[in-house]
Amino acid sequence: MYGRDPSHFDCLSRGSVARIRDAIARNDVEEMGLVFLHALPSPDGPAASPPDPRISHLLDEYRDVFEAPTGTVPDWPIRHGITLEAGAVPPRGCIYRMSEEELEVLCARLDDLLNKGWIRPSCSPYGAPVVFVRKKNKDLRLCIDYRKLNAQTVKNAGPLPRIDDLLERLGGATYFSKLDLKSGYHQIEIQPHDRYKTAFKTRYGHFEWVVMPFGLTNAPVTFQAAMTTEFRDLLDRSVLIYLDDILVYSRTLDEHIIHLRVVLDRLRLAKYKANLDKCEFAKQELEYLSHFVTPKGIRPLADKIQAIVDWSEPRSPELARLLHTGWITNQGVPKDIVSDRDTRLMSTFWTSLMAESGTTMKPSSARHLQTDGQTERAHQTAQMMLRTLIRPDQKDWVDRLPDIELAYNTSVHPAICVTPFELHHGGEKARIFADLLLPQAADIDVPCSPASVRKYRDLLIKARANMQKAQICMHQQANRCRLPCPFREGDLVWVLSEEFALEQDVSRKLLPKWFGPWEVTSAVGDDPADPSFVVNIPPHLPVHRVFHASKLAIYMPPSADEFPGRRSQDLPSMGEHQEVDRVITHRKYDNKPIQFKVTFKQCAPDDTRWISSTDLQTSAPLIFADYEKRRLAKEAARPARPTPISDRQLRPRR
Repeated sequence: MYGRDPSHFDCLSRGSVARIRDAIARNDVEEMGLVFLHALPSPDGPAASPPDPRISHLLDEYRDVFEAPTGTVPDWPIRHGITLEAGAVPPRGCIYRMSEEELEVLCARLDDLLNKGWIRPSCSPYGAPVVFVRKKNKDLRLCIDYRKLNAQTVKNAGPLPRIDDLLERLGGATYFSKLDLKSGYHQIEIQPHDRYKTAFKTRYGHFEWVVMPFGLTNAPVTFQAAMTTEFRDLLDRSVLIYLDDILVYSRTLDEHIIHLRVVLDRLRLAKYKANLDKCEFAKQELEYLSHFVTPKGIRPLADKIQAIVDWSEPRSPELARLLHTGWITNQGVPKDIVSDRDTRLMSTFWTSLMAESGTTMKPSSARHLQTDGQTERAHQTAQMMLRTLIRPDQKDWVDRLPDIELAYNTSVHPAICVTPFELHHGGEKARIFADLLLPQAADIDVPCSPASVRKYRDLLIKARANMQKAQICMHQQANRCRLPCPFREGDLVWVLSEEFALEQDVSRKLLPKWFGPWEVTSAVGDDPADPSFVVNIPPHLPVHRVFHASKLAIYMPPSADEFPGRRSQDLPSMGEHQEVDRVITHRKYDNKPIQFKVTFKQCAPDDTRWISSTDLQTSAPLIFADYEKRRLAKEAARPARPTPISDRQLRPRR
């Protein structure tokens, strides 16, 4: 068993060990048994091999690199800065209550940080709270809640390397060494003028960080930038760096020792300290960034993907049971389903289930209630009935749905003049309570007997005849106020103003209701009773030229003497889409920019507007240049204004 990791052995439970110990003490042969210990291969563990003597000598030579870090490195080129957003107010936290164990750890941790010179007393207006989190080994980890400070900090867009890109660089390598910096973030100094922002408060005092703490929003980017700057010429050649994890890789052992010496030299020069307990040297198999790296390839760790391997299949027993018992067992598998575009009905589970059963999904169109008019009408009836049954708090509406269903199915519908229960089951509903009180001979027909079939056929004929009568009445009622479509090809029509996207500074409430008139080019659509038309809209208007008949109105030309001073109902300016025709004049008030009075094409000559020089130069640069040329020439030809004579010039000489 010597030389083996105890975790590689199957272990007995504590209860079994105690029973064996007691049996041995009592010398009870019947309770004693044989215990076999066998070594288990680790699923991702590297093969144990004796270290090379050159590696041991190299580590002894760089013993100072693995010492505990203390203090700060003065005049280091990269320091962590905290840039706040404009108007940020210093956030303040509270002091949380702590247990005796947490207070002891806090006091010891503060003394250690003060002795190392990583924190110092502060009188900053900032004050983040302190909390403790349990580690995997049940120890307490000191954490500072910088969430409010991070929300005010301007985020740094510095890059972090992609893990898959890093692992691709290991092709052909056979020897690997992994170095882990000890308290890596604490080896980066904070800008002196930003240290007060990292202040945190405890019951033992108010302190601020001199080095970079954990929990700041831009700390990983700063640390990655420091590592990249230090090892820039070695990256992707013999070194990979992801935050504080440094991987040295080589093709041969001799080459690997040279590369490792170069990396240790850089760490010594930069005064970075590594954690020897977490470092591995000259290995052919090791773990790096949650992957197991070997000369033959790279694979993710087994414990990292075990959750995916054991991922349970998605199940929805309630939904499946409801669909099966409530519909399929009574009606069979539907051929097609008309529904809205709800995410649950468009999910992968539901679409796969419908595909397996041979059902076609027919999603409805947006804002088109006529797609599933029967369902919408049934919903209206159900809502009207629910209003009379539910409590004022409306929390029992689900419990009332069975009552609504019973009342709906047992009431006579005007369209068929029978109840849905009779039409579905081929007979009247049973009067359960009345039959219990007043028993009478039951008139029961066998479901497949000629009498029941004849009765059901007569019921269907009656229902169809009633539905045809109801359809005629509904058609007459719906078309009572409707007129035949009056539009023909070549007619002039008005277009509803709501169909145009006007600029923001124009109020729709004060605009004309209709714009135009414009000519109808052709009719489109398959339904002659509900057509759409192509209107010859001016090309400068950014709108689709096809309009439904409900968006149009027939143009009736007025007589010559009727409304003689009335303006045309052309559209107002539509920003950059309206083309300038010409510039009439210009004006300038005080220090404000010069403005130009312009007219637009496709509009009436008296429809003018003042626009700025920037808008004119952007929309019509040639017209702007021509007008500016004429304006400057006119000003140059104008005679200069005489300079008034001052009082000093009028005084006589003495």
